[in-house]
Amino acid sequence: MDYKEYLLKQSAINLSYIAERMWPGNKYAKSYLSTKLNDGGRPWTDTDNNNAERVINELGLQLLQDAPNINHQQSVKVVNKTAVKSPIKKEVPKRNLLKEMQDAMKGDHEKS
Repeated sequence: MDYKEYLLKQSAINLSYIAERMWPGNKYAKSYLSTKLNDGGRPWTDTDNNNAERVINELGLQLLQDAPNINHQQSVKVVNKTAVKSPIKKEVPKRNLLKEMQDAMKGDHEKS
């Protein structure tokens, strides 16, 4: 897989961010990248591939450098807090779907 395929398939990547760093002086960088990725008349070149590789590597290094500054305890608390509020914790009344279907069918027969 080359960088063009990678960028097309990775929905978690902010293409605007990548485009702005690949072509810092181009105010239409996002459209330009989109055109190149989707074969819209601009070919994907070796230079584009090299720029994408550079930007993705820089982003990876930046994420690794920022990781030690993340308060992991706080992240865990937020996750646990969210899990506690989850509807899974609420009691859900048990349903007898077969009985509900039979009752519904009885009602249909009684109406006819």
